[in-house]
Amino acid sequence: MSRPTIHLAIHLAIAASLSSIAHADAPSAIPSERLPSEAPLPSPIKPKGKRLIAAWKFSGADKVPGYLVLSSTTGSTKAGESRQLFAQLYAGAKSAQVRLVQDGVTNCQLDMTSSFVQGAVSFGDVDGDGKVEVAFAYDLGCDATERPTPRKLLVLEGAAKHALRGNGRGKDLDDKPTGGDYKAEGFKGEDAIAKWAKARWTELLATPAINVDP
Repeated sequence: MSRPTIHLAIHLAIAASLSSIAHADAPSAIPSERLPSEAPLPSPIKPKGKRLIAAWKFSGADKVPGYLVLSSTTGSTKAGESRQLFAQLYAGAKSAQVRLVQDGVTNCQLDMTSSFVQGAVSFGDVDGDGKVEVAFAYDLGCDATERPTPRKLLVLEGAAKHALRGNGRGKDLDDKPTGGDYKAEGFKGEDAIAKWAKARWTELLATPAINVDP
């Protein structure tokens, strides 16, 4: 075999190896779309909160549509400001609610943050088991300083919930950068999803904690 031929064979082998590695690490594409805010949601889907923030439609290996609905309810009393966040996951031929996530801030008399992280919603099949992983993140805080705002990144796979709970980026009382830490919960036996979630957490640290829609 001539030297150019050997070099070509080595190049093709390396390219094939890199391609297989990239394919193994990359999540399967999941068809999804954000529904127009004025479009009615199919029955029996109904937002838990008074204000619909956004709704997505997606489909997995079974081609049956699933839905993610984000909403909120805001209130004010003498005790302070409150805002509850709701994330509802619907699946199956009858669009049954398989998971409800409810969290929020109550009676805040400082600067309140209670919002979903912009650009955090995603749909994938990282572990390749045919079940769609639905991910989103939100910030909850009541503070008047620049300290990091508590943040949660959730990955729902049907009724199962995996979570990273920690803090976004901010500054300590000495004006030094801090935050970005997290603790993982519920990832036992889900190494591929855990790896993806940790990388996603790092990506989202560039998105500040402000009251914006996702």
